[in-house]
Amino acid sequence: MRGGICTRGTLMRTCSTLAVILLLLICAITPWAEAQDTHYWTYTYGTRASLLNGAIIGSIVDISATYYNPGALPLIEDIELVMAARVFHYPNVWLRNVGGTDVDLKSSRLSPAPSIVAGMFKINWAGDHRFGYSVLTRQSARLQIMGSWVGTRDSIPDYPDAESAAADMVTTEDLSENWVGISWGYGLSPDFGVGITQYATFRYHKAAFRSRLQNLKDDGNLALASSLNYYDYANWRMLWKLGATFKFANVSMGLTFTTPSIKFYNEGASGVNVTATGIDLNGDDTDDTFMGVDYASNIESDYRTPVSIGFGTTYLFGVTRVHFSTEWFSHVDKYTVMDAGDFPAQSGGDTLSNRVTHELKSVINFGIGMEHSFRETFQIYGGFATDFSARKDGTDTNLSITDWDIYSILGGAAFSYNRFQVTLGLGYAWGHNQRKRQSVVDTRSGDGTGFVDGAEFEYRNFKGILGFAF
Repeated sequence: MRGGICTRGTLMRTCSTLAVILLLLICAITPWAEAQDTHYWTYTYGTRASLLNGAIIGSIVDISATYYNPGALPLIEDIELVMAARVFHYPNVWLRNVGGTDVDLKSSRLSPAPSIVAGMFKINWAGDHRFGYSVLTRQSARLQIMGSWVGTRDSIPDYPDAESAAADMVTTEDLSENWVGISWGYGLSPDFGVGITQYATFRYHKAAFRSRLQNLKDDGNLALASSLNYYDYANWRMLWKLGATFKFANVSMGLTFTTPSIKFYNEGASGVNVTATGIDLNGDDTDDTFMGVDYASNIESDYRTPVSIGFGTTYLFGVTRVHFSTEWFSHVDKYTVMDAGDFPAQSGGDTLSNRVTHELKSVINFGIGMEHSFRETFQIYGGFATDFSARKDGTDTNLSITDWDIYSILGGAAFSYNRFQVTLGLGYAWGHNQRKRQSVVDTRSGDGTGFVDGAEFEYRNFKGILGFAF
């Protein structure tokens, strides 16, 4: 189960088929609580950079270079003293045929998307060295999702006929990750710049997943299973982004390297509460009761980020400029985000796990953007970008489960008056994933006794951009 507190295998060994069905049902429901934390290119930053869908690693555009490529800072001719962009988005996630129950669920919310405020400052004795700052939100989510289902289902192998059943769940999540950076750039020549941004990052993440399944058996007795998983952690880290940019005639190119982050402060808490009653857990034809509860606080937390290498180039054709960028993100080996250890269940003699784990595969994203100038005061923009999920196929980790790939398009325009510029844009992103059916295991025999159907995920996001620079 997402949340990492009680693993799927543990419950399958403990709570029999009924609890496993509850687990898989809730696993199918909770993914949209994620704020795309297995994606790296979901959000764009800056005014013109956002209109180009972030494909500016090799471009000399504006002071969003503090984030995209600090090596471009010394090559920017018209430096905005302040830049801010406000992005509103309307993400939608449809979850169809949840757990084979013919239930369709939807989550949507109109809200501000993560944004950036960036600027430049001078140090008189520093000569041609350029300095900048940037404050950006890398991830953000505040969600409360509820779902319920009532119907019939053959969920207990000992009872061959379909039983009356009901399930409900509540998922809450609060996630924020903010980056604060100081940038330095220096021109080694009029056509070649290098730079570095040091970021301090703060990540706060808490989530709770409550679920319950009720089943009225053929003999009139009631079977119940419930689950509560939660985690809460804070993590302060530092990382560095290095960049170099070269321009020649109508071509510019850029290269970036982002270090893994280094932890310097952390704390966390996690808990699991799993109960079941009215279920034959040990195969002796007698209904049993199960309880496994553990809560832990003031424990170490960890959150790791990958190494990334980016490359970009820009070509100027008359009054039209084409931008291309690609970025590779390394894999992150499986690690423990929080480890409260194993604990014995209060009944049954089983051992459960109170751990949160994470693992990421390497991905490569790419984007292409276009800008066309009708005159110096008016330009139009367009861009396309990929945002592939870094969730590793087949992983048993449980911090994140958003495994759909995202594709986005965006267009807009920029209007200038003297040193003041306004940008407007609209965007659309989409993704899809079909979860496979998963087998249900009878723990008494070790044989597969059936399947819990998967669910079809559809992701859509509408975006509006308003930015200014002066």
